[in-house]
Amino acid sequence: MLVEAQGQYEDYVNRYAWQSNTEWLADAYFNLALIFLQRRENKKAEEFLGKMYGAAPSDRTTYIYQVIWSPNSSETIDSNFDSKQLAEYANGLIYSDAYSAEQTGKPSGGTFESIVEKIKRWCKGRLILRKAS
Repeated sequence: MLVEAQGQYEDYVNRYAWQSNTEWLADAYFNLALIFLQRRENKKAEEFLGKMYGAAPSDRTTYIYQVIWSPNSSETIDSNFDSKQLAEYANGLIYSDAYSAEQTGKPSGGTFESIVEKIKRWCKGRLILRKAS
């Protein structure tokens, strides 16, 4: 399933990466980053988050529904988020985890699940801030 999804997203970015005002480009890069995170290919995930950041001027928002499917309805996120901020945050999670592992000499502690959980919390926090303003 991941291989098929990866192929579809790669086809999309290869087709639209150089066009301006591409509505779903940052979304495709974000989903590719999640695929590579799930495979524990964090360098590749960082690469796609960098591309997402680069696409942000022409695709300012990334739509998040659930990040990762869950039967728990409280996990549902259904909103658009600033592409640049989301890319920075997710990339920071991967980078800080790698840096921590390098400094301590211990294996990386940031599992795919823990990174996704932090992304979910970040998104929920942004939604709370929107409602408050």
